[in-house]
Formats: sequence, C-alpha cells, structure tokens
Amino acid sequence: MVIITTKKGKAGKPTIGFNAYAGVQNAVDRWDLTNASEWAALSREAYQNAGLTPLASAQNPENFADTDWQDEILRTGTVQDYNLNFSGGSTGENFSTNFLISGAILSRKAPLSEPTLSATRSALTQA
Repeated sequence: MVIITTKKGKAGKPTIGFNAYAGVQNAVDRWDLTNASEWAALSREAYQNAGLTPLASAQNPENFADTDWQDEILRTGTVQDYNLNFSGGSTGENFSTNFLISGAILSRKAPLSEPTLSATRSALTQA
C-alpha cells in the first residue's frame, strides 16, 4: 500500500472534518444454469449422440437436489468508508505551528459468502 499525503495543516481556527459512505454490492450477471433434470436430459442426449452409454446419474435425476449454487454462494456485499480529520495551527513572530491529523477506516465484505473475502483497512496520518 502506498500513501501519498499532500494535505497540510493551515494556520487558523481548528477545524474538524468527517466524511462517511456506505453502500452495497451485488452480482450483476448471473448465469442461467440447468437444474438436475435439465442436466440429466442434456447429458443423456450428448452421450447417446456420441454413441456412448449415458451416465447412471443421468438416468435418475430425481435422486439429486436442485441446488442453485449461485443462491448459495452469492450475497449482498457491503462497503463502508469513514474519514475524520482535525487540522489547524497558529502563526507567531518567531514560529508557527500547523497540524493535520486524519484517520480513515474502509470495510468491505465481498458479495460472496466466503468470509475470507472481507477486508478492513485503517490508517492514521499526521502531517
């Protein structure tokens, strides 16, 4: 990760800034997949066209669950981003003091149900 800081504190009254963003992520394109009986029919036809004996599993598709794996795997993902900064300073005859302190938290949960695809990042900068 590379952080480039270009902001600096300015002399004057201390100020506090806050920015927040929250949103959702969803899978846009989902595939139109076959269910168990549709797969069995296609499999039987393909094997028969190739002159082969169809698979035993294609003979009895009612023995298999009609699981839509996209429903099982996909979920609504979330994004949250928070930024807080505090800046100010003073000027004097012999010296000046300026400061900028900022912090950020970014949290993302992927639209996949796998929990390892979530991430949180935080940063604190002082300039």
